[in-house]
Amino acid sequence: MKLSHASGATQDRRVMVERSDRTWSTGEGNGKPLQYSYLQNPMNSRKGKMIGYRKRNSPGTWNVRSMNQGKLEMVKQVTARVNFDILGISELKWTGMGEFNSDNHYMYYCGQEPLRRNGVAIVLNKRVRNAVLGCNLKNYRIISVHLQGKPFNITVIQVYATTSNAEEAEVEQFDEDLQDLLELTP
Repeated sequence: MKLSHASGATQDRRVMVERSDRTWSTGEGNGKPLQYSYLQNPMNSRKGKMIGYRKRNSPGTWNVRSMNQGKLEMVKQVTARVNFDILGISELKWTGMGEFNSDNHYMYYCGQEPLRRNGVAIVLNKRVRNAVLGCNLKNYRIISVHLQGKPFNITVIQVYATTSNAEEAEVEQFDEDLQDLLELTP
């Protein structure tokens, strides 16, 4: 997805990108990593696209300890076999951030630049993907997806917390980032 720097710019008639200095950081001066968020264009038809309370949704988490090309296929197979609708992945070890579709699975991911360490992702099946209202790729340790549900909307947050031997500054930054995300969560 190509991001626009204009506030409320519409792209490919389905995605509206929002930008504010609070949520978009270039890492220059404030020491915070680059992040982007997007919201679905509210003009799109959303009929039948919400997660209902009558259908049970199956979430899961998996520390994959590195996800190469072969492991992505394995993750998709396990997700389908176990019937996970939403799968949170930690220790992805990819660089950059973004989203992509692979078969009937949609993946939002955020990795650590320039190192191949840490990283988080959320994998959604096709049914749940249609209910996505927005996504927040906070940093390589925190990611969230906001879903349209019934009777209320749902926010899924995947976190890869710091270890006990991490530096104090890194632990404090993680706690601050998580608290910021929780305050923004509806």
